Amino acid sequence: MANKYYNIGDIEIIIDRAMSVVQNDGWDLGRLDVALRANREVVLAAVRQNGNALHFASDDLRADREVVIAATQRRGGALQCACPALRADREVVLIAVRQDGCALQYASKDLRADRDTVLAAVQECGLALQEASDELRADHEVVLIAVQQKGSALKYADAELRANLNMVLAAIQQEGNALQFAGAEFCADREVVLTAVRQSGWALQYASVDLRADRDVVLAAVRQKGFALHYASKDLRADRAVVLAAVRQNGHALKFACDELRANREVVLTAVQQDGAALCFASKDLRAEREVVLTAVQQNGMALQYAATELQKDREIVLAAVQQEGKSLSHATGSTRVDREIVLAAVRQRGRALHYASKDLRADREVVLAAVQQDGVALECADEALRQDEQFVAELADVCPLGIVWRYKPQVTLAETARRAMRSKEGLLLLTKQARVSILGEPVMMKELLLSALEQGCLKDTLRTLIAKQKKGILNALRTVMAWYGVKLPDALPTDMAGLNALCTTLSKRLVSEK
Repeated sequence: MANKYYNIGDIEIIIDRAMSVVQNDGWDLGRLDVALRANREVVLAAVRQNGNALHFASDDLRADREVVIAATQRRGGALQCACPALRADREVVLIAVRQDGCALQYASKDLRADRDTVLAAVQECGLALQEASDELRADHEVVLIAVQQKGSALKYADAELRANLNMVLAAIQQEGNALQFAGAEFCADREVVLTAVRQSGWALQYASVDLRADRDVVLAAVRQKGFALHYASKDLRADRAVVLAAVRQNGHALKFACDELRANREVVLTAVQQDGAALCFASKDLRAEREVVLTAVQQNGMALQYAATELQKDREIVLAAVQQEGKSLSHATGSTRVDREIVLAAVRQRGRALHYASKDLRADREVVLAAVQQDGVALECADEALRQDEQFVAELADVCPLGIVWRYKPQVTLAETARRAMRSKEGLLLLTKQARVSILGEPVMMKELLLSALEQGCLKDTLRTLIAKQKKGILNALRTVMAWYGVKLPDALPTDMAGLNALCTTLSKRLVSEK
């Protein structure tokens, strides 16, 4: 970027433009010329916006204390880009780890053994304990603070502390799954395991075999996380009360129930009420039971795919399914896909469900209009003859003003559709973003766009987008229109944010004054 600016002969302009770039996104420092990445002012601006931009700074600036501090205040992990001397600087490292505890890994060996530095790190991120010295991973206070911040930090504690009851309790109260890092004796301790599964049902998988067969322990686990039923003993996966508790929390836990309970009407109804898709784990007989399937599709329309074949063509069930999820029309069979009421309900919920309608209904004006109103892209599923109907396309522009119809309509309607899109700010901005030369390359259309943008209050955004696109046909149209207003655009339009903003401000003022 900077190389083409050197011809200007004004270093202040170069630096100003570079500053504008990095203040908007510090990571763009990497796109600048090497000389600019060695400029202290530019680099400071970059790292203040994004600390990780320190990665692109020159070696000298990565050894500059103020620059590194500015970077680590923003992103502690930027410490990895600092020179070795600053990674051994206690004050710099403290700033980094207070922002991101895991930055401790980039500190010098001596500072990873410094108690105050490690304490600061684990207070911000308990897992930073992993980077601490062996001595500090055996320090009761340091480890306690770490596991209270992140229970799984227990993994990095000294073996003696992992065998400490109070330490283990502190860890599992914060994160039940930390039980996996505790000594084997704790996985067989009923009170410890109960504490763990109440915090996270998943912790049941780390309990001893005996405790995974303990009804109270398993009930506590599945009430917190239904899927924990997977780790319960075989007998408890056949326990009606346990399985009911599990499927109430997560219907898909039905997957882990015994065959007998997956054929139990009350259990399956409870599961599909929580998540209709749990129907896939029900017995064959219950997937053919009308009330069960109706309950399932009312909760999740896509459960229709798991229903018995005869129910996939049941009008009431299919209608309930598509009202909940239009795409479930893809699993409907028989005459339901040619049922106008069902298809209308489907496309009103999800426009692209039109894809699964019968050919006749994809040529039905009301059905297609409803689909496009919900999702403009649904027009690609409409009958080809309807997409070539100019009068119909004009109607579409009213219900779908974002110009999505461009892809599917005759070329002669482009200008009219563009004008309709300009009626809303959202449509105008999309029109500008897509920047079709076939439309905006015409000066008359460009003028209409700019005046509409002025009325919609988005003129600067529109101009900025048009210039940034750098499409010759569009820029020529813009030059022509601005000449009508007495403004001569420079040969080389700016591409940096500061230059674009300045130009857009000038053009906006002229358009406002002329209007």
